[in-house]
Amino acid sequence: MNCSRVGPSDICKSLVRRPRAIPQEVRALAPDVPWQKIIGMRNVLVHGYFAIDTDIVWDAATRDIPALKPSIEQLLATLDKKS
Repeated sequence: MNCSRVGPSDICKSLVRRPRAIPQEVRALAPDVPWQKIIGMRNVLVHGYFAIDTDIVWDAATRDIPALKPSIEQLLATLDKKS
């Protein structure tokens, strides 16, 4: 997929719903984002059912996700300039 065809709203939707669907070319623009960990967390949340550790989810939601905000904002700004 061409990076210039991926818009900021596409990245935001994919980050939540299907992080694996974000093209590798786009992920390469934000190498400090732990893409594989995001994909892994999504898989655990979707398929883990009763094996989900709510403390880990809470830590991710309150600590890890806010820490990603600057990197994701920079990625979105870069993609916005390319489109």
